[in-house]
Amino acid sequence: MTKRELQRVFNSKVYAFAESLGYDIEDNGDGSCVTFVHPDSTSGYDSIDYSRSQQDIYYVNWASNKVKEDAVKIEAYIDQLKAA
Repeated sequence: MTKRELQRVFNSKVYAFAESLGYDIEDNGDGSCVTFVHPDSTSGYDSIDYSRSQQDIYYVNWASNKVKEDAVKIEAYIDQLKAA
């Protein structure tokens, strides 16, 4: 597989993991980031951004504890995939 194909497979696995935690995936269409948003979120800050190219996540410090806990899980999963 090409590097681009490998990256797509990697990203698809991350999306599936986020969905397994109950998150919806919102794509802003610019090709760089997607946002994981839980349907029960009451604040716009309760989301996790995922960089497709850097394969890393970002969230604000004042996000809910649930989002922070899930972000740690997603980050651990990303690290596990990178190590494989």
